Amino acid sequence: MALMSSIVNAGSAVLQSGINGLGYLVIAGHVAARKLFMFLMMPYMAVSQTLSTFVAQNYGAGQMGRIRKAVKTSYLCGAVLTAAITLFTLPLAPLMVRLLSGATEAVVIENGTLYLRVVAPCLMILALLNPTRFALQSIGNKILPVISSVIELIGK
Repeated sequence: MALMSSIVNAGSAVLQSGINGLGYLVIAGHVAARKLFMFLMMPYMAVSQTLSTFVAQNYGAGQMGRIRKAVKTSYLCGAVLTAAITLFTLPLAPLMVRLLSGATEAVVIENGTLYLRVVAPCLMILALLNPTRFALQSIGNKILPVISSVIELIGK
C-alpha cells in the first residue's frame, strides 16, 4: 500500500515541478484547483476505503457474492458521485477557485478553472480505479494495485 501511494504521489510531485516554472500566479491557480480537486474526491475515496474493509471481511468469510455486489455498488456510487461533481464543477469552477484562493487576478482564476474543467471529467476513471485497487488489496493481490498506480502516474 505504501508503494502504491508513493507512486501516485510521485506523479503529483512531477506535475508540480512542471508547473513551478510557469510563475507564481499559475502556481496559485493550480494549488487552489488541486485543493478543490482533493476535496471533491473525498466522497468516493470514502466509498473506496469502506469497500476495502467490507471486501476484506467478506473475503475472510468466503462470501464472494457479497464482494462482487459491493464492488458493483461502489462503481455505481462512483459514477453517480462523479457525474454530480462534474456537473457542479464545470460551471462553478471560476467561482470555486476565486473563493478558495482569494485571488482576483485573471491568470489565477483561469488556470485553476482550466485545471478543474480538465480533471473533473477524469474523476470517472478514478471512481473505477480506486475501488478496484482497494478491493484487490483487500483480497491480498499486491501486483495489480501497484500497476494501477503506475497507470495513474502516467495519467498525471
